[in-house]
Amino acid sequence: MVSRINVDLQAMRTREPNAVPPPGAAFGFSVKGGCVTGAVTPDAVSLSATGPIAEVGCNLMPFTH
Repeated sequence: MVSRINVDLQAMRTREPNAVPPPGAAFGFSVKGGCVTGAVTPDAVSLSATGPIAEVGCNLMPFTH
């Protein structure tokens, strides 16, 4: 059985309009019962397990939210 997984993958960003974003990527995807989000950078890999957010589910929230 093949399952579909919705993955949100974004380049690292900054809140400042002229700032240079750090190298790496942020990700978010759903698993049964919750979400896994995190980031991969040259220095570290981070993971977080949480519940879905009402407006966006397991996708990463935009800075404009």
